[in-house]
Amino acid sequence: MPRRASACPCDLGDAGARYDACCGPYHAGAEPEDAPTLMRSRYAAFAKGELAYLWRTLHPDHEDRSEDEGAWAERLRGALRAQRYRRLRVLDERGPDASGAAEVLFHVTMSRGRKDLSFAERSVFLRDAEGWRYLAGEGLPNAALPRPLEVLTLASFAELQGA
Repeated sequence: MPRRASACPCDLGDAGARYDACCGPYHAGAEPEDAPTLMRSRYAAFAKGELAYLWRTLHPDHEDRSEDEGAWAERLRGALRAQRYRRLRVLDERGPDASGAAEVLFHVTMSRGRKDLSFAERSVFLRDAEGWRYLAGEGLPNAALPRPLEVLTLASFAELQGA
C-alpha cells in the first residue's frame, strides 16, 4: 500500500499542502523568497524538530547566536519533545521597509501536556547574504489577546504591548 503524503504543519491557507511540496524543500536547503514564507517554514521546523534549519535561519544578530549551536540545539530538542504544535495563523504582515526589515504577526496554537502554550508574536526578519533570517520576536500569551484573533493587526498588537 502506498504511503500517504503528510500535510505540512504550516497548513498554508488551510489548503492541506503536502510537506514535501511546501516547507520540506526549505528544510532541505532552499531559501524562502519572503519573510512570511520563512516564518511559516520556521513554524513547520519547530513542529517537525528540524533544528539545523532553525539555526540556519537565525539572523547573525539574534541573541541565540551568542550560544554554542550544540548547546542551543540540545536545549531546544528537550523543549520540542514535550510540545505539540496544532495550528499556525498568519494575521498580518508588513515590509520590507526602508531599512530592509519585514514584520509578520502570527498566532500559534500549541500545548505541553494539558497546558495551553498558545501565543501571538510579532516577528522581525532581515536579509543576510544568504536570504531572509529571523532577527527577533515579541510575544503575548493567549489570555492577553482579543477575540476573534482575526481582528489582531501589527498596529493593535503594538497597542496591547503598551497596555
